[in-house]
Amino acid sequence: PVGARRIGVYNSKGRQVGRIPLGGLTPPTTANRLYSFGAISDVHMQYETAPADFKAALEYFNGNVDFVCVCGDMTTNGTASELSVYKQYVDQYAKLPVYAIPGNHEGYNSGILGILETYTGKPLYYSFTHGNDVFIMVGNKSNTKGALFTTAELQWLYETLEANRNKRCFGFQHVFPKTNSLGLCANG
Repeated sequence: PVGARRIGVYNSKGRQVGRIPLGGLTPPTTANRLYSFGAISDVHMQYETAPADFKAALEYFNGNVDFVCVCGDMTTNGTASELSVYKQYVDQYAKLPVYAIPGNHEGYNSGILGILETYTGKPLYYSFTHGNDVFIMVGNKSNTKGALFTTAELQWLYETLEANRNKRCFGFQHVFPKTNSLGLCANG
């Protein structure tokens, strides 16, 4: 948002674990801002303070950003009943588009792919544009090491990046891919 000086980084218990100063960036003003968006993850609607915290976040985003990206762990176990609580809050409190992908906690439910769109309105992976920019959303299909992403998803990601090579792309996913001893990125 206009006037922001840093990005706060919080763990799943709501404790601040870091901050990223915006440093030498030209502070946005309403005159030079293209748009703004919110990015959150690890909502975990079943945690004790999560409903109030998520409601407060959505209410803050309303009027301050153009859209929100929820980068996984909307729930604790990815069940239909848990996702329905998440959807209820989005429907009730978000007055702007909310783009969500599943994280590893949704991956605890082996049937997540069959119910995901019902509660988020989006598939496992997708992209959307805002202005001239491309937002690439890559969700986790499971919580199993080495099987976080489908082969089709990784192929789609490659093709999407290739097709948008000369555009500004923002990529979102939940679990940070680890680098193996060969320096190659391996999921899980």
